[in-house]
Amino acid sequence: MATVREIAGYLEERVPSSLKLDFDNVGLLCGFPEREVSRVLVVLDITQQAIEEALSLHAELIVSHHPVIFTPLRRVCTDTPDAKRVIALLQGNLSAICLHTNLDALEGGVNTALANAVGGEELENAYATGRGKIRVRANISLETDGAKRSIVIKEIPYQVNKANLLKKIADLKEDKKEEAFADIAEVVDESDRTGMRAVVRLKKDADANKICALLLKYTDLETTFGINMVAIAGGKPKQMGLLEILSYYINYQREVILRRSKYDLERAKERAHILEGLIIAVLNIDEVVRIIKNSANTPEARQNLRARFQLSEIQANAVLDLRLARLTRLEITKLQEELEQLRRLIKELTAIIGSKKLQMEVVKTELTEIKKKYKNARRTGIGGAAEFIKKRGFVLCVIQAKYESFSFSEKTVQANWSAKCVSARLIA
Repeated sequence: MATVREIAGYLEERVPSSLKLDFDNVGLLCGFPEREVSRVLVVLDITQQAIEEALSLHAELIVSHHPVIFTPLRRVCTDTPDAKRVIALLQGNLSAICLHTNLDALEGGVNTALANAVGGEELENAYATGRGKIRVRANISLETDGAKRSIVIKEIPYQVNKANLLKKIADLKEDKKEEAFADIAEVVDESDRTGMRAVVRLKKDADANKICALLLKYTDLETTFGINMVAIAGGKPKQMGLLEILSYYINYQREVILRRSKYDLERAKERAHILEGLIIAVLNIDEVVRIIKNSANTPEARQNLRARFQLSEIQANAVLDLRLARLTRLEITKLQEELEQLRRLIKELTAIIGSKKLQMEVVKTELTEIKKKYKNARRTGIGGAAEFIKKRGFVLCVIQAKYESFSFSEKTVQANWSAKCVSARLIA
């Protein structure tokens, strides 16, 4: 069986602590590193109830989302809640590993899972039919400074006015529509040129989570956006699902690439044709000069050059326009190199025009470049997580596994986000 230290190391590889926010405390926070583990209890918070549950299930390790030690312990006594939980863990020979903001920020982690889960039903319908709605939530975090706690707003939904939003929060504080709003001390706008930062400072012992929930309810920190995907298809407006829109778009891009390739091919062939004539002329420059000198006028010179070197009219005109500076060895080499490059380009463009597969590869390459150039992370979140989790009913998981097969299932991730621990599951 794996030891606590081995499981902690395994989780560190999968969910690096480097992803956590500066204020956070993650990793192996309490326990016995060398103890072997047969069962793991996965919870949202390490409460006294969770500790008792772990003991009843004969678990050796608790993995939680929220840290069991968040602020520095100044006293280790049973009359302080944090210290009391630590003492209970040690008395029960239990270890605690916490994965908080690092699991949130992990690609494919909690934030991703929740966004996919919450938006699953609504977005799936919108993407399938072209019609639906989603809720967009502000980027909100809780910050702790000693005994003081603050709600920090770093991003707000699209089209929401920051000044009006902060005024609304201040009005709710004064109106006291909900009793919890009385615990708001002040609302401060700390935004600067580096970005938005609005701080709702709370009074001591205020229930920050409850106030957050109420602010989402009564303000535009969470708004609903309708999805109505209408586009021109076949010359007519049409409501389409995502796959149909993508199909039209990709076919259009392929058509653009095909037309562009044909145009570039014609220009490349024209230029290559001229270069072939110029190279013939510079390689026979003495005879070219003699023909031009002995000709009565330009049309005659053009005719004589065409007859002597089997040049086209376009090539003959290019030879007549040739500057003396182009007769140096370096310039002749440049002409030959340019011609060789054009021949490679002509071959490439001809292949693209004749192959749907190559056209699609160009579409993929160009879209990938656009993604690299313009992509950025979501600034606001998709709301409704609590409703989704409540609907699904995943609350608490127990994992029994050896080190080599230890993993977090989709259910485990959802369990981490459950607000209440009402049952346990044993997963073989």
